[in-house]
This record gives sequence, C-alpha cells and structure tokens, in this order.
Amino acid sequence: MTTEIRQLRDDELDQFVSIARAAYPGVTVAADDLLERLRRTTGDQDPAISTYGGFRDGELLGVMRYFDFMMSFHGTMLPVGGVGFVAVDLLHKKQHVAKDLISGYMRHYRERGAPLAALYPFRPDFYRQMGFGYGTRINAYRLRSAAFPHGPHTNLRPLARESAPAMLACHNRYVARTHGMFVRGAALMGGLLESTERRVVAYMAGDTVQGYLIYQFERGANFIDNALEIVELIAEHPAALRELCAFIHVQADQVERVVWNTHDDQVHHLVSDPRNGSGRLIPSIYHETNAQGVGMMYRLLDTAGFFRAVAGHRFGGESITLAISVRDSFLPENAGELVVRFESGRPTLDSSTQPDARISLSVEDLSALVMGSADFAALQRYGLAEIDEPGYSGTVQRLFLSEARPVCLTAF
Repeated sequence: MTTEIRQLRDDELDQFVSIARAAYPGVTVAADDLLERLRRTTGDQDPAISTYGGFRDGELLGVMRYFDFMMSFHGTMLPVGGVGFVAVDLLHKKQHVAKDLISGYMRHYRERGAPLAALYPFRPDFYRQMGFGYGTRINAYRLRSAAFPHGPHTNLRPLARESAPAMLACHNRYVARTHGMFVRGAALMGGLLESTERRVVAYMAGDTVQGYLIYQFERGANFIDNALEIVELIAEHPAALRELCAFIHVQADQVERVVWNTHDDQVHHLVSDPRNGSGRLIPSIYHETNAQGVGMMYRLLDTAGFFRAVAGHRFGGESITLAISVRDSFLPENAGELVVRFESGRPTLDSSTQPDARISLSVEDLSALVMGSADFAALQRYGLAEIDEPGYSGTVQRLFLSEARPVCLTAF
C-alpha cells in the first residue's frame, strides 16, 4: 500500500499531538502545551524545523519532525537532515508505516543535497537495519562535587533566559571547531532553557559569553539530599572550564554528587576521584566510574556527494586510490562502488584511475567509519569490512582514523 509523505498543515497538528502522545506515553507535556510548542518551533517561527506525516487513503497514520541542520565535519560545514518524534498510530503498528516514514525522510534530504542523516534511535537495532551507524557513546558519570578542580571563579556570572542569544553565539563558535556538533537556532536554544528548574552560570570576558553551565538539581530522599545535574557545559578555552569546574566544586556542601552525561571519555583525568559511588569492582581491580550507552546514529545518504562535500578535509594525510564498495539495500541509489583518490588525505572522485585497494562494507559501518566513531581495523576484525589487498590495511586504518570522535549536544 502506498504511503504519501507530506508536510502537515497547521490544522493537522492536533492529529500529530494525538498520535505522538499515544506512541510516547512517557511524554507528560499536556496536549495543549505540546501543540503550542509545535506551532512555536515550526514554519515561520523556525523554518529549519518542519512537521511531516504519512498518509494512506487520506488517513494520517504516522508523524515525524524534520530538522535542517548544519554540522561541523572537522571544521567543514555540511548540511545534515535530522528526524525526531517519529510516531505511528497504535492501530497501524507493524504495517511498515515507520519504514515508509524513514524512507521518505531519507529521500527528502538526499534530494535536497544533504549527504548525511542523523537521529536519536528509539531502538538502535531498528535503525541499524535501515543503514544508520553508531556515533560516539555517551558516558554517564555520578562524580563527587568535591572531586572537581577548585580555584577562583571570579569571571562567572549568573545568566537569565534573556541572555540566550549570547549563549547561542558562544555555542555556535564552539560548533565551528568541534567535530559532529550542529549549529543551533534560537528555537532549539530557547527550548533548552524552557524549564523553570534550570539555571545558568557563564564565564564572561567583558560582555561576551565564552563558556556556560546549564544545570538543575536532582532531588533525593529529602529536601537536603540533592545532586547537581549538568544539562550542558560549553567552554571555549581551558580558563573557562577551570572556573566552571570551580563553581561545581564549591557546591559540595549542598550537593554530594554531580550527574554528567558526556561524550568525553577522558573525564577521569579531570577530576580527583572518578568513581561513581557504587563501590563495584570490575575484575581484577577496576573501580566502576560510569555507565555507557549508544545514542546518536549517522547515515550516508549520498556517499559520492559526501566525498565531494568534504574535498577540503584531510583524511589522515595518506595518499591512496581506494575503491569503496557500499552495500545499501534500504536506499539502493546509494549502493555500488566509487573510486576515491586521496592525495595527502584530500579526497577526489576519480573513476578513471586504477585503485590500489578495494574495501567492501555496509552503509551503516561506512557511515560510522567516515564519522570517526569506528576504526577500520576493528571493522575488519569483526568481519564487517573486507579489503582485497591486505597490505594496504594499515593505510586505510590511518586514513580514516579520526582525530576526534563526533560530539552532538543538540536534542531533537
């Protein structure tokens, strides 16, 4: 049965809310509030966010939101299509509605020149089957506040929600030099600050925000038992980070633990005690520090278009002509082989040149490889990638070995 995918009209948003609230019973926002939020963050209010639905015989069976992002790929800005709030009417589950929605979403952005797609998966295995590869894992820490570095914090100031534009400017400067981050618009920044429970302290250089901490308190067993939850921490330079850490340190008399979910897996070097308080030991004697989880997933929509878009990026500084054979059953127009000539790491599509080596892998693994969240050597070891000339394995490993794993702080 054919599914029509199209943008929803304003008078259809109430149906979006009805389907979404039933599909996500954990969403506690009242229907009227959710409807108002949708209207406030779509269309004329924020043209980068739009609401789409899947129709069969004129009936709306599934919904989703599109996000027109610009992502920093090692400093090169790329258009990336995001999707969120994918929901299917409860009476029409297991009828391939979600498959049709995601297929329509991918083709929407491929046709508009976005070489990459990104999403947060409600089920990682579901989206991996559709060609999405894993990004950087998140680390969930519960650190002692007293373990954070201490020192002066004379350049910190509390900020009100009216300071969102200054914070947004700081965030987007940070994006430009942080692989994987999305440029944020006013609507997404404002949404981050909507909760009345959230507070902000910022590192100021004159009138310029050069770092900020958005935080809230996590209540415990009683009114004096609290943890500090880091919602977002941005620091443009080490001095800003030191002062924000010092602010956290001096809260030790009020909060024992700091909840910090971060892509940074080097935090144990920052704090004086990285243990999470569980007391558990991993054999033989490894003290438990954090939990980890997979989340953000990436997908190549147009592999050739991707390499054209990042022609100025140096992949590992290696020189090799590489044939890349991509398996992509979900988006067949992206499947096949392309030849990429790398000169000191800079890629050029060149089908006329005889390749030095040929690698073969599925689109989900290639997506993780080019984003820098997977290593070629590991994919080979797991039998997920093959190379016809094993002598070039080390070259390909160095070619795609990323200096930084992708980071994404934007929820959508």
